[in-house]
Amino acid sequence: MTEAVEIKAVAVGSLATNCYLVMNRDTRELFLVDPGSSGKALAEEVRRLKAVPKAILLTHGHYDHTGGVRAFLEAYPGTALYACCREKRMLEEPDLNAAVGFPSYTVSPDHYVEEGDVIEAAGMSLRVLETPGHTAGSVCYYSEAEQVLFAGDTLFRGSCGRTDLGTGSDSAMRQSLTRLAGLPDSTDVLPGHGPMTTIAHEKESSPVL
Repeated sequence: MTEAVEIKAVAVGSLATNCYLVMNRDTRELFLVDPGSSGKALAEEVRRLKAVPKAILLTHGHYDHTGGVRAFLEAYPGTALYACCREKRMLEEPDLNAAVGFPSYTVSPDHYVEEGDVIEAAGMSLRVLETPGHTAGSVCYYSEAEQVLFAGDTLFRGSCGRTDLGTGSDSAMRQSLTRLAGLPDSTDVLPGHGPMTTIAHEKESSPVL
């Protein structure tokens, strides 16, 4: 990873979802991946960093990954929100996005992306990899230059995301994991929950990869 890029992981919410704040040290531009809770606190952290948020990237539509979006956008209303086009229904229906027991919660992305799209944010180029399985519209964001993969709930250290929730698919998950195994071994994997890992480590030791 280049010296210009700083990545900070913040575990948010009752499920300790990893929200990643990714900042370009030279320009102070920043993007977030999966602000699942504590939107106000994340906004305060951005202010502390004296950063300029440009984008929020959602790996999928479950509430524990999107629950902080609204509060963050209230603080920084110009921040662009991205999600996969195949996750539209999940983002719009609380019964699907696991917000049951919480106030009705939906989000409306500014940009829907799909396989192969490239997002330019904070000086980084991130390629969209559609990785269905945990949900139908799950994606990973991959930076070849920085050798980093924001994996959401597709790949964890030693395991993968569950497939028994709405729109999940075990067969699709197997195909997505096989695809991720083809990334360079040196790729850092930043998952939606738990500690970071690498493609090499998962190929050597993980029962799912």
